[in-house]
Amino acid sequence: MVTFVVHVRRTPETLARVVSLFHRRRVEIERLTADRADDPKVLCITITVDMDADQAQRIETNLYELVDVTLVEKGERGTNVGVPPA
Repeated sequence: MVTFVVHVRRTPETLARVVSLFHRRRVEIERLTADRADDPKVLCITITVDMDADQAQRIETNLYELVDVTLVEKGERGTNVGVPPA
């Protein structure tokens, strides 16, 4: 399992663009959450998928090519990606 935390500019079509990228690559999304970041103009999308490291690297690269994406964090099972340290 790989979890991506994608920070995007908050626009009406941004979530659809991100999900569409996974759909086009025929990747089944196991879990998806979207929440506001500290900045109200930024949406934080957390996506968990089952894929290998090579696929994850390609998806990360493709996410950065989307217009409204500002940051992508990636972690594999057992890591706390996107969670600030205590």
